[in-house]
Amino acid sequence: DSLGIAGIEVGPRGGSIDFKDSTRVNPMSLVKLVQSEPQAYKLAGATRLRFECDLSEPEDREPFIDDLLEKFASDVTQETA
Repeated sequence: DSLGIAGIEVGPRGGSIDFKDSTRVNPMSLVKLVQSEPQAYKLAGATRLRFECDLSEPEDREPFIDDLLEKFASDVTQETA
């Protein structure tokens, strides 16, 4: 995928997003997200974002991930040539 995401796991109580080393997601947008909602988001190492929230309804999971990815896509780092 164009953002450089290696994998996404989502379950009833949250999940995680694993980023490739070459991700275009702006690291500052991740830091801001974690700082704005520390009870819901945590960085686990350099390449994983964990999230905890009620996603017990399967139909809520895809829209949640779509919204999160949209936030990341709106603030990508520019590739340097």
